[in-house]
Amino acid sequence: MNSPAEASDGKKSRASIALALIFLVGCWLRISAVYSHLDTFRAGLGRFGDSLVYHCLGYHLAVDHVYSSTRNGPSLGMIGPPEELIPSVTRAPTYPLFLAIVYKLHQIPTQTEQWTPIWTHVRVIQCVMDAAVCLLVFLMTRRLNRTSYKPALLAATLYSLNPYTTYFARAILAEPLATFCLAASLYCLLRQLQDESSVIPGLLAGAGLALASMARPENHVLAAIFALQLGLRLPRKHGLRQAGLFLLSFFLSLAPWALRTSLILGKFTLTPVGQQGYSLYHGSYETPWNWIDWDVYPDSLQLRPDQLANLNLTTTNWLDAFHSGRPEVVAHDQIFMDMAMDRYKTTPVECVKTWFARVPLLWRLVSVKFYYEPEPPGYYMWTLVVLAAIGTLTARGPGATLLASHPVSITLILLPLHVEPRFSILAIPALSSLAGLGLARLIRRRTEKIEETWALNSASLTPAERCEESGWVAEIDTQAER
Repeated sequence: MNSPAEASDGKKSRASIALALIFLVGCWLRISAVYSHLDTFRAGLGRFGDSLVYHCLGYHLAVDHVYSSTRNGPSLGMIGPPEELIPSVTRAPTYPLFLAIVYKLHQIPTQTEQWTPIWTHVRVIQCVMDAAVCLLVFLMTRRLNRTSYKPALLAATLYSLNPYTTYFARAILAEPLATFCLAASLYCLLRQLQDESSVIPGLLAGAGLALASMARPENHVLAAIFALQLGLRLPRKHGLRQAGLFLLSFFLSLAPWALRTSLILGKFTLTPVGQQGYSLYHGSYETPWNWIDWDVYPDSLQLRPDQLANLNLTTTNWLDAFHSGRPEVVAHDQIFMDMAMDRYKTTPVECVKTWFARVPLLWRLVSVKFYYEPEPPGYYMWTLVVLAAIGTLTARGPGATLLASHPVSITLILLPLHVEPRFSILAIPALSSLAGLGLARLIRRRTEKIEETWALNSASLTPAERCEESGWVAEIDTQAER
């Protein structure tokens, strides 16, 4: 008979093998999608407008050592006259730095078509990185439930098979890297909640969240929310210290970018500039039902022809300044901010109604074709949400509350802004971890119900019926014949 230690080692070994298989399946799903849906548009860069901006930033970092999104000939693999590289202030550096590192590992192309294999390598690296998030999800779930490996393995499987992260893992966009950094930060925060004397997890969590914030700027607000939970959930002395160290690490990690951008603008900023007013104005009227196309304004705004012409001109000027990263974007964005404030003053109820109309869009309950390829439908996301709610009620601890606060916080932060379904994928690691707990709970309850039904049926049988049910009668008859 195996000792308890041997039995525990056996379970750990089997769980490790299962987790490795889950990771490999996740890699296969994502990497196979890269090659089966190989995008040939713009020599393989893809159709996302942001992809071109990120590429130019990564290219100039790797080649010119300048943080600029200027679209000149060499950055597109074409011969062209040298242009002044304007420092960019509209995009934070996490993802461009990642691209620059990958570009430096290759010989920089001189022709457009030579970029195709490099961008394919970028996509493959992102796929492996995104599949590795299932390992972080496993570790997060183990922090919430140490008694069994099943919830953690289920959670890792739910992330590995997730169609939304699989879809965006092969896009030249910041979301895959931001998701990885945020998942790592959440895991470190869970460790900090359970190890109040150590300072390392909180410092790493702050740095990870800063990297995620410099990929998706709405994550800046999460620093205050997570620090508050550390301060309230840990004993007072430890809580204040750990929350302070977490915030210190977060702001120190942001400091180089914030200092550089503030010096260029001549005013202090922690975040990229130029999009707040634009996003707030679009968020004052956009719903899933009046969407037409990018920067096409619906009739529901009831604009006069001259107003619509001025708005289109403002939009054109803003787009040109924003994508080139020029500081002048601040002035154009202020026009959108003023228009947004006017709408909130004149039609506040209508504006607030649109907030809640976009929540189903964010969480994929309704579908809007934002991109050239249709995104996966929302059934999987809503299954995750329901299972995560069950998991949160099952765990009932500070760790579960921390994870549950993340998707809720993302929703509240994005309520007044322009939203796209891809903005919610950063919450999928937290949802998957909680959903693993919820699914394990449902399976356990179902198993208990079956066992209870079998026990009740057995109790109602006579001794002879029990013998016959278990096959003993046949065995006795066989022995009697012998």
